[in-house]
Amino acid sequence: MKGVQCYKEELNLPSPFPLSFPSPDSRISDRRKRSQRGRKREAMGGGMEVNKNKWIEDWNAGRENLEFNFRWTRRNLALVGLFGIALPILVYKGVVREFHMQDEDAKRPLRKFL
Repeated sequence: MKGVQCYKEELNLPSPFPLSFPSPDSRISDRRKRSQRGRKREAMGGGMEVNKNKWIEDWNAGRENLEFNFRWTRRNLALVGLFGIALPILVYKGVVREFHMQDEDAKRPLRKFL
């Protein structure tokens, strides 16, 4: 006997697993079934068909799983250093310098930041 593949029909053994699953309709209450009788179910969007684009679906799946697929590389470290550290510091320094220039023009004492 190679592997563990055995079929109920070949061995005539009772299976411990159900061969069929209950239909979704069997879980709906009788009252709900009666209320749905004779109704025509409308599709979302007024029956408009949707054509899925393979490339958009792949891109969207990549976005959904970004935190699982992300890797730190030299490029990612450089981008975080540039836009996450250097750029905010430069913007802060520029704003502080502008306030100091306004204080000097108005002959006020320089304000302290941080």
